[in-house]
Amino acid sequence: MFCAFGSLWGFLFLTGCLALKDLKIYVPMAVIRGHDAILNCTYDLEGDDLYSVKWYRHGREFFRYTPNDEKPIKQFKIQGLSLEVRENESTATRIVLVNADQDITGMYSCEVTADQPSFFTDMKKSHLEVVELPRSDPHISGFKTKYRVGEILRANCTSGSSYPAVNLTWYVNDQSVDSTKVKKHTRIHADGHFQSADSILRLPIVKQLFSRGRLKIRCVASLHDVYYRSSEKSAELEKKKHRGHYAHVITLPQWTSTSMTPMVQWGIMPQASERHPADTTLIFETRQRPTNGSTKQASRETLILFIIITSVLLLR
Repeated sequence: MFCAFGSLWGFLFLTGCLALKDLKIYVPMAVIRGHDAILNCTYDLEGDDLYSVKWYRHGREFFRYTPNDEKPIKQFKIQGLSLEVRENESTATRIVLVNADQDITGMYSCEVTADQPSFFTDMKKSHLEVVELPRSDPHISGFKTKYRVGEILRANCTSGSSYPAVNLTWYVNDQSVDSTKVKKHTRIHADGHFQSADSILRLPIVKQLFSRGRLKIRCVASLHDVYYRSSEKSAELEKKKHRGHYAHVITLPQWTSTSMTPMVQWGIMPQASERHPADTTLIFETRQRPTNGSTKQASRETLILFIIITSVLLLR
């Protein structure tokens, strides 16, 4: 780093020296509305005295610290901004912004000047954002407690009013989800200020997702480094139900010349039938042909019995 001087006088006396180095600014990425914001500015004067530290917002000075003045701390109002520094907690290396409001969001600069003879000056900038947090945790909807292989999981995560909208991130079994399986949307409220965030997860169900017996999804809502909340749900794999194939074995009357006593037998034959689980097989058996004298009556009774059995089966 080479010297730069705030005056010709300093240049004539100290050409080639270093009087100020390692200037660094630390501004919070975000501060919650209504909270105080602490801004730091550190530097190395290399033995020189400090002439001044000035703070700017968007190039407009609002705070100055000059240790050699009768009143070292001075504040300057910026019209339209509720920008106020707590003086008793502010020093040559830090300032405290009181009760931060949305209007003070912006770019902040710290300018440090070394005292004579160099009057070397350096400046650093950083952005501050005032945020408003959601009043409730993220909410997951549309998620079921059981899923089948080949099914599509669809779940929605919603976070309520905030400013700006929170960032929603999905995790499945504690692993982040590919962005191609997520669709995000931000809704701006009627007041034009608050925003809500929605994120839809669409995931094909495969058996490997249930390696530990359950599938777990988690939605995380975050806002810079000041807000982190999550919601979690889990589901189990729905197993296929194997239904039996029932065959009803029916033996119709055993005909004799003197007796027509019906004999009906019911049999259950389990089969691996997924396609037609309710199929029924009717097996009719006539053990002896009736005599000629009873053929007409036997045929009628056989038909009646067949109709009754068929009706009962159809009504199941």
